Amino acid sequence: MSTQKKSLSVTNRRESCLSFKVFPGRGSAEQNNLVHSQATGFFWRREQRTFLVTNLHNITGWNYEINKPMSTLGWLPEWIALQVSVAFDEGSEFLRLKHETWQIDLYDENGNPKWLIHPIHGTDIDVGVLPIDNLDVDGRLYNEPVNTHDEWISFSGRVGDDAFVLGFPKGMDGGKGFPLWKRASIASETNFDVKNLPLIYIDTATREGMSGSPVVVLRRGWIMPDGEEDFSKAVIGEGLNFLGVYSGRIGDDELGVQIGIVWKHTVIDEIITGGIAGTSVFP
Repeated sequence: MSTQKKSLSVTNRRESCLSFKVFPGRGSAEQNNLVHSQATGFFWRREQRTFLVTNLHNITGWNYEINKPMSTLGWLPEWIALQVSVAFDEGSEFLRLKHETWQIDLYDENGNPKWLIHPIHGTDIDVGVLPIDNLDVDGRLYNEPVNTHDEWISFSGRVGDDAFVLGFPKGMDGGKGFPLWKRASIASETNFDVKNLPLIYIDTATREGMSGSPVVVLRRGWIMPDGEEDFSKAVIGEGLNFLGVYSGRIGDDELGVQIGIVWKHTVIDEIITGGIAGTSVFP
């Protein structure tokens, strides 16, 4: 496990640090040339357990649509490295962070996959959830689980709403390891499934490295939280809520239709509740 000792002062807007870089790798973690790709992921909290959420193809290195490896070399990962932000105090009045890289094995000692897949749709849903233990670093972990972020306003996104994909296009970041917010708009009706799967289309020009990003929906003006009938609970101004997991564009042409896939946020808890382990893609 390697550590980058970079520090910075940060603001209180913690949703800017919800996601982090994910590096699928194999072989010896000390050999950097064995990291062949980069993606995005985020944490999820459920019943005192922490989970890594990202795209299934980032975990397995497998394209399930065409049943082939993502890599032209047939390269498949054995572990995932997470570049996370950890808070520390050197006597400064400001919160300061250092960036650490943690390696997470994808298989147990018997070679069984640790990640979970959707209990109904299986690998048709490109979301993998990896149970992770002992990653709170005594409360110093700054990348809080997305579902514990207390500034969300509970409203359902609708077609035409602004959205943002929080990730690392082609490895770029917004400085000091913070993700870039790529603007999007919701392009399909969120109350319906597309192709009988729990996904939403967004209109955005995303790029490689953003697979597995959290997607947030933005609304401005008068916002009534879902399920509320008391008008005093309405928010006037600006509100954000978690929409789902970004999963790449439709087609390979970067200048094509520029329609991206977002798996609805409900699939995450469905995967955890189902507890169905994935299947090894190694021959």
